[in-house]
Amino acid sequence: TLDFDRRHTLSSAFQFLFNRLGGVGVNLKVAGGLPYTPYLGEGVVVEANSARMGWTMSLDVLIHQGISVGGTTLDLFVSGTNLTDALNPRYVYARTGEPWDSGEEAGGLMGSPDYTIDPSNVGSRRMVKAGVRIKIR
Repeated sequence: TLDFDRRHTLSSAFQFLFNRLGGVGVNLKVAGGLPYTPYLGEGVVVEANSARMGWTMSLDVLIHQGISVGGTTLDLFVSGTNLTDALNPRYVYARTGEPWDSGEEAGGLMGSPDYTIDPSNVGSRRMVKAGVRIKIR
């Protein structure tokens, strides 16, 4: 199995329009985990990429409403990504299969929580943005 072999992916996108200038967009992405090679113990030979990380999921929403002012449109929006705040693993420790648990005894650099709870081991967390887009005709 190759490092990028993702067996299952589901993606959906919906858009609901309130009127000519406003609406809601909803995106849902769900995917099976990527493979990794587990560590079972000293001297134990394991087939490469024989285990899988956990599933990933992201629910993204965009709500917007435009307001026409003369020849300009002000588009007010609120955007949210990964609204469920799912921990989508990008890297897992071989001993545990978890992104933030190395399975090692505390002590030293490898056992430090600052080292093992690495934010880059998971995908983007929940993010909400609000703003105004200006469209000049």
